[in-house]
Amino acid sequence: MKNQIKMTRLRVVLLDIDGTLLLSNDAHARAFVEAGKSMGLPANYLSIRRLIGKGGDKLIPEGFGVDAESERGKKLDEAKRRIFKSSISSLQPTPGARQLLTKLRKDGIQLVVATSAGKEDVTLLLKQARVLDLIDQTTSSDDAESSKPEPDIIQAALRKTGEHARAALMIGDTPYDVEAAVRAGVPIITVRCGGFWKDADLRGSLSIFDDPAAILVHFDFSRQIAKSQVNDNRKLRHMTSKTEVTKPSGLLVTAATSIGKVAGKIVGLVTRNSSEVAATKAPGLNAKKVRTSAKKKVAKKKPGISKTMKATVKSSSRKRKPAAPRKARRTPRRSE
Repeated sequence: MKNQIKMTRLRVVLLDIDGTLLLSNDAHARAFVEAGKSMGLPANYLSIRRLIGKGGDKLIPEGFGVDAESERGKKLDEAKRRIFKSSISSLQPTPGARQLLTKLRKDGIQLVVATSAGKEDVTLLLKQARVLDLIDQTTSSDDAESSKPEPDIIQAALRKTGEHARAALMIGDTPYDVEAAVRAGVPIITVRCGGFWKDADLRGSLSIFDDPAAILVHFDFSRQIAKSQVNDNRKLRHMTSKTEVTKPSGLLVTAATSIGKVAGKIVGLVTRNSSEVAATKAPGLNAKKVRTSAKKKVAKKKPGISKTMKATVKSSSRKRKPAAPRKARRTPRRSE
């Protein structure tokens, strides 16, 4: 009887903001580079752009070699925020962001933000993305000890909802979103509209789409989540089952058969040799019989000449006796 798999209905969608709901990743990178330059901390734009998606606690030491908690690190973070805020009004929502969230809300799904951005920036970003009124709760880097790719923010968001990871799905746009979600046990789908990353970098996602509009058209939330849960249950059952046997491939069967035959021959040779040795030590007629039978077996295996050939060789090797000289026939004389 097959094990029944308990399905969990999707009840929560966790949302990243930058690159997922708002086209803001490039603006973050430019603000960091400009802030660093103003403080005598030059940095390459592409190097910083690659780190966007992580929180400042990780980006500042990795991108500028400065401790984020040091006085210099804090000043750099403040300068960056000031520069970034001045550009927020020019940023655009990602295609389909509001439509997707509206659909999810109508389906009774909680929408919870899980972002590495600071708490004071979250409201501004959601307003600019035109989705603030659709969000149920927000979780930022201020709610966790470590930012993405650590799973802390995802776990904090789940605690706020009171839901299990299996009832949730995340939508993000960077490898840091993927890693954080996977480590928290939450399935994730990703979008390309955040820019910079290739599909291979987003490995671990259930699916990858161009933007939220594509998710709305192509992604069946109930079917895909159920499929993910089935796969997870199968993996778990396979790992915990002690009786499950995996069917070997034909190649393995062939290899095992060949190895078995060779092993059988080796065991036969060892057994025969050991019996011969034991026979030499055993007294009496039995020992002689065993030795004789062993010699016969060896003799059978030795390549030799057939009996017919032996007879031919033997007969040809005999010395022939010289033939006796024939006696001359005497002709009787006629009487005269």
